[in-house]
Amino acid sequence: MAYTPFTISFRTGKDGKLELGARPLYKEEKLRRVYGDPINIKSDLGSMFADFISLTGDIENSNHPFILVAGDTCEGITENSHFLVRLREYIDLGIVTPNFFKESAFMFFLEMEGISLPAMHFELVKKENCEEKDPEDFVENTKGMSPFEVAMRGFIAAEDEIYEVPYTTYDCETVEDACIASLHFLITHNCNIRKCENCGKYFIAERSDAKYCDRISPYNKNATCKNDGAQRAHRDRTNEGEVDKKIRLKKKAKYQFYYRHQDDADVINEYNSFMTSISEKIKAYKSGAITEKQFLEWLDEQ
Repeated sequence: MAYTPFTISFRTGKDGKLELGARPLYKEEKLRRVYGDPINIKSDLGSMFADFISLTGDIENSNHPFILVAGDTCEGITENSHFLVRLREYIDLGIVTPNFFKESAFMFFLEMEGISLPAMHFELVKKENCEEKDPEDFVENTKGMSPFEVAMRGFIAAEDEIYEVPYTTYDCETVEDACIASLHFLITHNCNIRKCENCGKYFIAERSDAKYCDRISPYNKNATCKNDGAQRAHRDRTNEGEVDKKIRLKKKAKYQFYYRHQDDADVINEYNSFMTSISEKIKAYKSGAITEKQFLEWLDEQ
C-alpha cells in the first residue's frame, strides 16, 4: 500500500507569544501534503478530528480532509472499524472521567493498541512582510560576540516582531496518525473534548461544562445545537416527573463535587461507584423490583 506523507499542525500560545503547555488561544490547525498534488487545509482547533470521529457509514468515500490527504491508506475504513470504535470508547471514558485524558493514560492506550505517536517537531514561521528580516539585525553592539551569540540574542530581541506563534507539527502517513496526533495535542494542551447532548457528535469546547456544539441542530435546521439543544432540554425538564427531577439534580450535585476534587482518589472512586449504583437502582425501580419510596429513600441517603 502506497503511503502519502502529510503533516498536521497546531498553533499554541497565549497573547501572541509562545507558551508551551498553555491552552491554545490560536484556534488553528493546518493539514498539508508533503508531496504530490498540493493540499493546504486550515480549520478551527480540533474541528477536523472531532468531525472525523463523528462520521458514520462508509467513511473512506467521504470528502473529509483526513481522507483526502491520506489517499489509498483509507481503504476499508468505516464507523465500525476497530481503530475508530476503540478510539471513541477511550474518548467517551475521558469525557466522563478526565483522568483518562492524562498524557500517561493516553500513552498507555496507545501501547495497548500497538500504536505509535507520530514524530513531532516545532516549526518557526516568519510573519508576513518579515521574510527578509534576520534576528541579527536587532543586535546593535556585537563586539566580542560569536556569530552564534549574535543570532541567539537577536532572536530573543526580535521574536515577537519577526515570528508568528510557532506550529506544533506531526509527521503523518495515515488517517490513524492524524487522529492520534490530534488527540495527543488536544490532551497535552488541556482542551475540552465533549460530546454534544443534542446531536451526539464530538466537539472541542471553550468550557469544560459545555453541553452543545455549534453545528446545525438535526431537529431544527434554523438553529444550532447550542441554541436548540438548550431549549429542548428546558422543555424536557419542564415536563419531567418528580422522580426524574430528583435523579437529575442528584447526578448534577455529585458531578459538581467530583469536578472540584479531581485530584482526590477517594472522591473519584466514590463518584464512579455512585454512577454505577444509581444506574442499577433506576433499573430496579423501573422494573418494579423496588418501590418508588425505597428508591427515593436510597437517593436521599446519597
